Amino acid sequence: MQIAFHIGANCTDEDRLLKSALKNANTLLQQGIAVPGPGKYRKLIREAIDTLAEGAPRADARDVLLDAIVDEDNITRLLLSNDNFITIPKRIFDHSVFYHQAEKKVSGLHRLFPHDDIALFLGMRHPASFLQETATRALRYKA
Repeated sequence: MQIAFHIGANCTDEDRLLKSALKNANTLLQQGIAVPGPGKYRKLIREAIDTLAEGAPRADARDVLLDAIVDEDNITRLLLSNDNFITIPKRIFDHSVFYHQAEKKVSGLHRLFPHDDIALFLGMRHPASFLQETATRALRYKA
């Protein structure tokens, strides 16, 4: 299966891509592309990756995740989006490293879906406005 996952960056998308895909979910489904709502996978994938710190995923982890995320059969491509996948804005610069959790998160995704074709997509914006917006959001989280 192909898994297309828009993983951020923070403050670049505001779920616009996902909302557009969800509006066209029936048309995409006719092409074998599933677009589940974010409530079906965001927390689930985050928690599954967090449990990988305890060891290797269970042999059936992939199938359990897909059963929880996708209702349809005969899907060839799965479209996911979470601009906070790597981290939330207030943690972007934790440990004085830009997106220090990126390797852990991406590696975890590949460990959960080891035989799938995973394509990661990352939005971009001008660095000055990115820094200003992430700082503003980080302050909101601290309150």
